[in-house]
Amino acid sequence: MSAEAAPRLTKTKRVSSVEFWRFLFTVLVALYHFEIFFPKRTIFLSGSSAVEFFFVLAGFTLAMSAANRVARGEARPTAKEAHRLALDYVKKKCKALWPIMVCWLILWTVLSVVNASGMSGMGDWMGMKMPTPLETGINTVMNSEWEMLFLVGTPFGFQGGFAPNVPLWFLTALIMMGYLYTYAINRHYDLTRFLAPVIGVGLYVFFALNTTSTLDHNIALGHLNAGMVKAAAEMGFGISLYLIYERMSARKWGVGWKVLFQIIELYAIYRLFSLMIGQELGLNNYRRILYIMAILLFSFLNVTPLTHVLNNGFSRLLGKLTMPMYILHYNLISSYFGWIFAWKMELFKNIMDPTSRALYNFLDGLGGYDKAFRANGLTVKDAVVYMVIVIVFAIAALLLSALVRKIVHEAVAAWHKRQEAKAEAAASEAAPAETAGETETAPPAEEHPGVLLFEQPPAEEAATEETGEEPKE
Repeated sequence: MSAEAAPRLTKTKRVSSVEFWRFLFTVLVALYHFEIFFPKRTIFLSGSSAVEFFFVLAGFTLAMSAANRVARGEARPTAKEAHRLALDYVKKKCKALWPIMVCWLILWTVLSVVNASGMSGMGDWMGMKMPTPLETGINTVMNSEWEMLFLVGTPFGFQGGFAPNVPLWFLTALIMMGYLYTYAINRHYDLTRFLAPVIGVGLYVFFALNTTSTLDHNIALGHLNAGMVKAAAEMGFGISLYLIYERMSARKWGVGWKVLFQIIELYAIYRLFSLMIGQELGLNNYRRILYIMAILLFSFLNVTPLTHVLNNGFSRLLGKLTMPMYILHYNLISSYFGWIFAWKMELFKNIMDPTSRALYNFLDGLGGYDKAFRANGLTVKDAVVYMVIVIVFAIAALLLSALVRKIVHEAVAAWHKRQEAKAEAAASEAAPAETAGETETAPPAEEHPGVLLFEQPPAEEAATEETGEEPKE
């Protein structure tokens, strides 16, 4: 199918099923990081493959956007225009991410101060000098520059295997590789589509041969780190997947084909989770990428009963939570264990009270240890309680960022209005003096809407500004 005839996929409920999968993979990556802190690990031994999903999705949507431009008959961008499109890609990501990052910084600072307050007494007991809560808060803010600049995972933002918010390495790789791919596919559309499969397979082989597992992301691979190589490979797979989608979406599929597609989709889901849950690190982990691509393909094709079921407003609502969930979840883990321990101790003091005893028994086994202090792994109750906490904080971050946007938007609009009034007043004073004996009424000043620094995006476009992804373009 030629590029000029490429179908356009508009921002409708047609891709709401992708929003569901984005939410689910965000939950999986949160639970994977959560389980790392337990004394026993039995579920996500080799990761959750969530970043693979997001990288492939990013490449797919980049190819879709470029194909839409070609389908509209737009001229090939010049090098300068392609550069501007690449910068716009970064600006859009930062505009969506920075308000949530500010919420993360506030949350991380508060949690650090609270934890420092709890540790100060322990420091006195052990004869150690601990930083004061104020010092801890100041240091937290001062040492967040790499997170706010999206440089986690680089030699600057990932020192000695530690960073305040380790999962942000994904956003670093996404923005950097997305910047390059946006330029390439808009400036050299056909060439990039031609090279994408080779880039994907070639870099994936390079990654596998030079790392110890699919989880490596901060080790050096030539002049890049493993995370950037992984992003370049899997975004190449996403562009390649769009080429398959482009052909398949151009035809009508009968009932027999739809039944077959549904069987394949269900098998891909089963196979993906069978390769994820309880699987040790090894080469089998690389098989997951095939099934992730199959799930995405059928979600965008929207021809199976499952995708029809998932195409609803609730899936879109879940999709809006993915970005704050991803950014905030990691720093809530240590607080979760502290809260569970504190709740247990407080309830144990009143263990004779029936209500306290019932709550204490409910919390038994949470936080990695049971009432007999026997170590255990991640339980269903742990997962549910932790994810409820993450979702609550994610909703709060969305509401806070929306409030800040509104306040800033209104403040800037009011400032522009005052500036226009001053300009009109100055223009009136500078007008030629009225001739003697004549009175001339000045014409009413023409009203101008004013230019706003922060435009409010349309409702559908605002819904697409999530965790580094644009599935509804």
